[in-house]
Amino acid sequence: MMQLVKWKVGHAALAAVVTLGAAGWPAFAAAQTVVAGHPRLYLRAGDLTALRTRVTQAPASTYYNQMRSRMDGTAARHTNDEVAAFELESLALLHLVNGGTTYRNKILNTWRRTAYAAGQITHWNLPYQVMAHSLALDYLWNDLSAAQRNEFGTVIVAMMDDLYNYSPHHQSGANPMSDYSNQLYYHLGALAFAGGVLSGEGINDTRAAIYMSEAAVLLGSSHMRPAMNQEAGGDADMTRTSGFTGNGGWGEDMGHLDMTHPMLGRMLEAWRTATGQDLFPGFNGLARFSQYVAYLLRPNGNLSPKGNGSYTLRPTDKGYGTLGCLTSARYNDPLGVYVKNAAYAGVTYGFHQLGSVLWCNGSLPPANLAALPKTVHFQGQGEVVTRSGFGANDTWVYLRSGPIYNGHQHDDQGNLLVEAYGSELLVENAGADVRHETIYHNSIRIGGQDQIAYGNNAVQHATAIAGTAFERGKVTAVQTTSQYSYVATDFGAAYPDAVVPAPKAGKVTREVVTILPDVIVIRDRVTAAGSLDVNFHAWAGAGAVDGSGRGYEITRGAGRAFVNAVLPAAATVTRTAQDATDLFTTRAAGSASAATDFVHAVSLTPSGSGFTPVVTAVNTATEVGATVRDQQGRVWTVRFARSGVGLAGVTVDGATTGAPAAPTGVRIVQ
Repeated sequence: MMQLVKWKVGHAALAAVVTLGAAGWPAFAAAQTVVAGHPRLYLRAGDLTALRTRVTQAPASTYYNQMRSRMDGTAARHTNDEVAAFELESLALLHLVNGGTTYRNKILNTWRRTAYAAGQITHWNLPYQVMAHSLALDYLWNDLSAAQRNEFGTVIVAMMDDLYNYSPHHQSGANPMSDYSNQLYYHLGALAFAGGVLSGEGINDTRAAIYMSEAAVLLGSSHMRPAMNQEAGGDADMTRTSGFTGNGGWGEDMGHLDMTHPMLGRMLEAWRTATGQDLFPGFNGLARFSQYVAYLLRPNGNLSPKGNGSYTLRPTDKGYGTLGCLTSARYNDPLGVYVKNAAYAGVTYGFHQLGSVLWCNGSLPPANLAALPKTVHFQGQGEVVTRSGFGANDTWVYLRSGPIYNGHQHDDQGNLLVEAYGSELLVENAGADVRHETIYHNSIRIGGQDQIAYGNNAVQHATAIAGTAFERGKVTAVQTTSQYSYVATDFGAAYPDAVVPAPKAGKVTREVVTILPDVIVIRDRVTAAGSLDVNFHAWAGAGAVDGSGRGYEITRGAGRAFVNAVLPAAATVTRTAQDATDLFTTRAAGSASAATDFVHAVSLTPSGSGFTPVVTAVNTATEVGATVRDQQGRVWTVRFARSGVGLAGVTVDGATTGAPAAPTGVRIVQ
């Protein structure tokens, strides 16, 4: 039977702790149980026999041999503290598998710190050092003297205190690390490691109890769990512990996601083995991580550039790959292995493979990508991805209209990105906060104004978003048939009252019909005065306005997009240079008393094709839309209800297609 040890700390003991300079520590620490003995972080003593077999079998053997080769060939600690931390944890695992003195001595003589003073390691590298020293102490415990254990423990406490004091997490009020911020997970996930290894060992039981108490609060019902699940599925998933509806997602860009979910996964795994409490089932945002990544991976293998991302961002093996392995183990998710393989196909390092060795689930069948739905709605984010498949030449269409949780998001409600035939066709002017404004994205400007700037840490603590000022946009409908998908969005709330006065519902909407693989029809409906600009971007030099002056042609690599502005009839189309992109603007005059309808038809073809689409407008008293002939010679007519938002119908060669329905085989909320 697993032996548990319970440790308590009272108010008097903690009062003495506070005088040591950690002014941000909580007022008390609750009791928390930990397992006795070592190891207890990621592994327990009973796991070692299976581990020694596991490292001889694929896929773990590949990662283990890479790790061992890297560390056998390294005699000096890396000068980068983050890298050195991964080296340290790798050496610790190698010692656990092989025993002896070789790896232990490398740690004792070269890799570990024997003392630490605040500020010696940047807070960006410090979490990895805390985790690595905790794992090293845990895995070497039975081969260390009491003095060496004490030395390790003292350093871990000094580092963890420094890390916590960098930016304490307040349970209420203003908070520099929001529940929706990567920094909370990135910095304070280490609490479970420091507390888990030190609890009950007489080195610093008071501090260890505080660490575990703080970790328990963060992992409980008020902070990380509801925020993570809400971002994956919306407000309804905040209080659920099962029966989730969310598909996954995170409001920050895909680079900051790499700092959030992987750290949370490590924290939960350390907590599971140290305390015996498996919290993974309650974190649906983590369970759906690999599905989210699979759809946000573009056909060329790079990630979506949303927010502060870039077009060259790839999934890292350090974060994405490690967490992919962990989700494959804890949720039996084949897509976790898919994400690991996608990350491992890039730049890999032997010192990042500890999690892969421990967790990659080789018993799962390969992910059946062909069976995945073509359209997925990520409800918490208001993101919808439609893709014809997961190959390098497939069509990928991304649409966003959702809430604001935290910083690193852009003023990009309505943003539409399109890739096909191995090419980036409708792109955004991606980059850091200097390009957060709407004009850098594929959306709508009104009266020359962008959407409302979001600001950092917009929401401090996990709280319902619907109906608040942070619900800047929403997805109002997602429907599919075997032939097309339909998505409707509303983001009037993203604009200042001066251009879109309240009530804002229904005043700025975007509807998109995607007929895979080659036709997209976009209807924008705006009720606002002043100039109305529908903006799309292509890479600089890739596109030009056509001879009709009513559209433009974009050619890049093996792909081509014909964009036709079919409505309004009086609109003008212009092209202007904007940084690394060209901005194409369809402009018309707006009215505060009547809606203006924009309709664009996008036809996708190989760049070497001689095909030229034929596009005409649908413009009657009751309907707007477009008729488009595709490269197979089929004629598609897409009709929207003129009065409000709604798909009136889709026909192909004059025949009505099947009625749209909610996508099957995927969680979705409408």
